[in-house]
Order: sequence, then structure tokens, then C-alpha cells
Amino acid sequence: MSLQELVEISRYYGSNPDYVIAGGGNTSWKDGNTLYVKGSGTALGEIDSGGFVRMDRAALARIWTRRYPEDAAEREAAVLADMMAARAPGEAGRPSVETLLHDVLPFLYVVHTHPALVNGVTCSKEGEAAVKRLFDGPENAPPLWIPVINPGYVLSAVVKEEMEGYIKTHGRPPEVIFLQNHGIFVGANSAAGIKEIYRRVMDRIALAVGEAGLALRGNAAATSPGEEDVLSPPEGETLSHHAASLPQQVGDWVRAALAAYYPGGLFVRFDRNNEIARLVQDRASFAAVSSAFTPDHIVYAGSDPLFIEAPQGLPSATCRGGEVGIAYGESATAPLRGEQEAAPQGLSSGATYGESATAPLRGEKEAHSPPRRGAAVLACCATPDLPPRQVAKAVERHVAKTGRPPKVVAVQGVGVYCVGVHQKAADLAYALFLDAAAVAGYTEAFGGPSFMPQDKINFINNWEVERYRSSVSVKETKE
Repeated sequence: MSLQELVEISRYYGSNPDYVIAGGGNTSWKDGNTLYVKGSGTALGEIDSGGFVRMDRAALARIWTRRYPEDAAEREAAVLADMMAARAPGEAGRPSVETLLHDVLPFLYVVHTHPALVNGVTCSKEGEAAVKRLFDGPENAPPLWIPVINPGYVLSAVVKEEMEGYIKTHGRPPEVIFLQNHGIFVGANSAAGIKEIYRRVMDRIALAVGEAGLALRGNAAATSPGEEDVLSPPEGETLSHHAASLPQQVGDWVRAALAAYYPGGLFVRFDRNNEIARLVQDRASFAAVSSAFTPDHIVYAGSDPLFIEAPQGLPSATCRGGEVGIAYGESATAPLRGEQEAAPQGLSSGATYGESATAPLRGEKEAHSPPRRGAAVLACCATPDLPPRQVAKAVERHVAKTGRPPKVVAVQGVGVYCVGVHQKAADLAYALFLDAAAVAGYTEAFGGPSFMPQDKINFINNWEVERYRSSVSVKETKE
């Protein structure tokens, strides 16, 4: 048992997008009176010993004896100040928002993750009943279910109280805690124990999903577009050159509509795989991902994806588009390539439109080159005549309603555009959107999707802690 084991198990789960994406999840190890807990916003997949914050457990315990303001913002600010004061001498990092929860769980190791498979249960209409059905049995004590609640101090306090009642009933603390619309906590006294518990949990949920007739898959955020099935055009149809350029043209309109909200420049990533194609067929299909499932979805992909309907009465077109994974980029000093000339077709996955003095265009192929195996064939229900003003008005209405620009823009029949101040931010919005799609799919085995309540969404949107976490985890890497 050592800090190195904590590093290894953190990387084990943090490097697997089936469990963690971006700066999500957190881990800890207790060494006597010292708690080593992940620093806020730090990526588990790349963490080293310096990524953990040493906490004085006696000082953390004293937090429970204090009274805090009723106002949520004032309360969380006061708790944060006390947690910062509970750091061991010489520590400069900011501890995870879930530090208090890690400390009260009486296990040497605690690993908190947000698997799409698990959240298929926690974000479903029948989540609590499903957990009871799947995991109650004579061979093991049942998991603890925590109804949806704001993260931070309030969540830690509720878990502490519920755990005390659980111990009175079962004679031992819960090894597994399911948090509605959030994720899972697993505790054990060894890294091997953590892995065994996670294996049992994931296998049991996977079996239930399979029994419901749903396909199992790796986390959607880890699936490369080229691994998706190809959408084939109807037999005898020709490929439309105009429709092939539609994703870029609509992307230009999305970028233009959002430019005023990103004065330093923005980056827009486009994708359309089979799953996205199904979601953007119409507003009813998009409803399954139309709000936020968990705090991480809000932090990285926004709480209010924008769906833009195609104009009525336009002829449909069957077309072969550029390869999925196309990204449209812009910086404050570099105009988007394609404003003066047509962008090349057939870009490789993750290719970038846009260049700067230090970053040349990547992934470019010759114009009109045929897509590689795995390229998407778009069955479009819109044409390049989709008015750019319609996109602009839709964005304006969204901002007026929510008070913020969307990070995800879905255009009916075209695909999804994920937005960020730089490529990493756009990529994270994309990853979390696909994660939400995976969660939505899995919820069908447990009664269908159930989003976070609006008051909980509002709390995350306005919480300083999440703004800090986002600022750390989406910070663009400089090489």
C-alpha cells in the first residue's frame, strides 16, 4: 500500500474512457492521518505523485463541527476555505471538490468514476429499483443509493449520514455507492480489491444491458469514427458534390453565429457517425440528449445542446460527405481556410480546417480524393441552401433563453458541431456529447433517460468550483 499504487490505479481507470473523460473522477489513499486526494481538474490518466494533494485528516474532521451559511454560494466558498486550510504544510494544490466524501469513507483506497455504463443506470427512470434488483443478494451487501443532489459539501454530508445508517443496518460500510445523475464510488483496502469490485459492477450492468437486447460498446468518446458502420446511399443514387460540402458550409454558419461570443477566436469540431445520424434525424430523436445527465456533461459540453431544425420543404439529397471527425478551427490571428477557397474533401479523422503561423493545416488530402474505408455516407435532409440567418437566429434565441452560447450545436440531417475556445475544449465537448449519447442508449435498459433537475443544473452552471475545474482540465497543452 503506497502512493505509487494510488498513482497506478488512478492511471488505470483514468486512461480508460469507459470510466473517465477529461478531468472527471477522483481517487484517494489514506496513510494514517494523511489523505492523498486528486487535485481539482487534474486528469487521472496522466497523474503522477505531484497531482495529489496531502490533507490533514484531523483538520478535515473538524469541518463537520462547524456551521455554514444557508446560501449555497456562501456555504461552498466557506467550505472550500476550510478545506484549503486543512492541507498539509507545504501543499499548494487545490484538492478535489469531493475530498470530504473521500475522507469519510472508511477504506484505504477510494476510486470515483463516471462510466457511461454505470450512468446508464444512475441517469435512468428506474435507476434506484435497478440497483436494488441487480445487486441485492445474500452473497453481498447491497450498494448505497444516493438520490440526485448537488456535489460538494452537501453531497458529502448526505453520504456521511446515509452511510452511518447503512452501517447500523448491515454491520459494515458500503463498498459501492451509486450517485444518481453523477457516477459511482468504490472503496476497498487494496488496489486489487477496487478492481475486483469494479469488475463485478460493470459485468452485472453489462449483462442487464445485453438481456434488454441492447448492444454493448466501448465508451462512445473512445470510439473512432472509422469504426462506425457506414451509412450506404440507396441503390442507384449518385453522390452529390454540393451535399458533400454541406458539413463545412453549415460549420461556417455555426462559427459565424457564435463568433461574437468568442472574441478571442473559436474552434468547431464536426462529426456524424451512425449514432449521431440517428440523433439528428429530428427533434424527437434528439430529445434523448437534449439536456444534462451529470455535472461533467455540463462542465465540458454545456447543459443545453442546441438543436436546429432544417427548413421545411427542401428536397432531400443522398450524398457522400467528407470523413467524419472534420474540425473547423479559427484563431484570433488566422482566418478559417475555406473562406477564400473550398475546403478539400476526404479529410482524415480529426483533420483540421484552419491554420496559424505556428500550426500548419493537418490531415489535408487532395481535393475530390475518395474517402477512406470507414468514411461516413451522409443521408442528408437539407441542402446547401440552409439559410445562415436561421442558424444565427437559433443561436440568438438560445443565448436569450439560457444566458450562454451553446457548446454543442446539432443541425437536423447534417450532424453535430462542438465548440470551444481551442481544439482541446472542442474535443472535450465532443467527447462528453458522445458520452451522453452512450448514457442515453444504456438507459433504455432501465426505463429510459432521466436528466438532472433544473435546479441542480443551475447550481453547476453557477458554481465556482466547476468553473475552476473546467479551467484546469480544458487548458490547452503547449508543447
